[in-house]
Amino acid sequence: MRRLWLCMLWLVLAAGCTPATPPEGIGGIGWSFTPAQDHGRRGPAASAGVIVFAHGRGGNFEDYRGLAPQPWVDRFAAAGFDVLLFDRHPVSDDANRAATWLRAGLAALRGQGYRRIVVAGHSRGGWTALAALEQAGLADVVIAIAAAAHGRGGSMNLAAQYDQLRAMVARIPPSAARVAFVQFAGDPFVLDPEGRARLMRERLAPRLGAVLLVDRPGGIAGHAAGYGETFAARFGPCLVAFATAAEPPRSC
Repeated sequence: MRRLWLCMLWLVLAAGCTPATPPEGIGGIGWSFTPAQDHGRRGPAASAGVIVFAHGRGGNFEDYRGLAPQPWVDRFAAAGFDVLLFDRHPVSDDANRAATWLRAGLAALRGQGYRRIVVAGHSRGGWTALAALEQAGLADVVIAIAAAAHGRGGSMNLAAQYDQLRAMVARIPPSAARVAFVQFAGDPFVLDPEGRARLMRERLAPRLGAVLLVDRPGGIAGHAAGYGETFAARFGPCLVAFATAAEPPRSC
């Protein structure tokens, strides 16, 4: 009865109610870890690990739940990884709330026994993936593609976005985790790509196991460039190597 009441309340507040027990068994009202379609699931014992892909956020009326991950993620599936989607209801997808959900889901995956956990995402999903590092031990690898947030309160204050990224990096504790940070030329949601690159090289890299910076590669441009087959072909194998090799590549 209590669950039914909560769902009815959510229908009023958010025009939808995510099932309390999603297929993967990890999630709650407003979010879930859901197996990606077209990718078989091996489970913790038989897989090489798991990659959780977080979609971006377009607004309260743009629902990206169930959206296929970017094509380069297929390389991880081919390498033996399970592929999960970090789905969030658009109305409740606040940056801080999403980070809390993600960390809870990753802790559950760790408890299930996955040997390697990769967290990836595009745009706000990439931003949230980075925030997972604020709690050490949850993610072995983070792959942030065109990571972006719009400043405070969902505004388009990109100067505030840089300040928030700097504050996030300062909160990340030392660990053996690896981070791949990818940004593209011509991205309207990034005001200071040079400053962001410096944060990765100078502030984050000294505290982590490895940082791979893919900074505005030639021939690929735009905020959604990570969804292109060109990016997948050029950088997919390198990202898999970065996540899995004993000695990760320092560049792609």
